[in-house]
Amino acid sequence: MDIFERMKNGEEIDMRNDTEYMGEAFIEMQRSSKLCFKANHTEPYSEEIRTILDELFENRLPKNSYITPPFQIDRAKNIEIGENVFINHSLDCMSSGGIIIEDNVMIGPEVALMTANHNLKNLNILKSVKICV
Repeated sequence: MDIFERMKNGEEIDMRNDTEYMGEAFIEMQRSSKLCFKANHTEPYSEEIRTILDELFENRLPKNSYITPPFQIDRAKNIEIGENVFINHSLDCMSSGGIIIEDNVMIGPEVALMTANHNLKNLNILKSVKICV
């Protein structure tokens, strides 16, 4: 089971000592952050935005679904978006536990979807949950 499945299954992850987290999960966070930055600095509704969204979601975003910049997504690999979804500006996702946005969902501006939390006795321990919207 890879780090992404481990997080989706709610396994507690020590962010300082888990080599998969420090490797694969951190690399995905960097990749997603860079693509969000690029999208957020591109003219809205342009063809270039769609190209960036396709790269961000690894060609899994349906052609009839759209996310309006600006947005911040920490791990796009852990997000599934259905058909006919519209997400307005300023979406903020911490998706380590996985996020599923089902068909025909509309999300308003300035929404945060968070699937990660920390162990209150040890803040270096990350515990995630999966959500479905």
